[in-house]
Amino acid sequence: MWEIPPSLSSREADLLVCEATNPSLGVGYELCYAEHRGIPCLVFYNRARCQLSAMIQGDPYFRIFPYEREEELFGTLAALLSGKEAP
Repeated sequence: MWEIPPSLSSREADLLVCEATNPSLGVGYELCYAEHRGIPCLVFYNRARCQLSAMIQGDPYFRIFPYEREEELFGTLAALLSGKEAP
């Protein structure tokens, strides 16, 4: 898997897509950085495996998409990226 330093990935991004099932300071940092720079954020998490962080869940800036199967995640993401509203 490729590791892209936040200084390169977030700074030049038009959109941040994250998977937040597992707690991670790195994901939180990226989300905060993206919000500060006005970069739209899509947050996915597996509702069967975790309860999403209150910090993420309580911030209206983030668009949050729970899923139970990976197929749902990829279907929602494909719809969003093609300009359609998520199912």
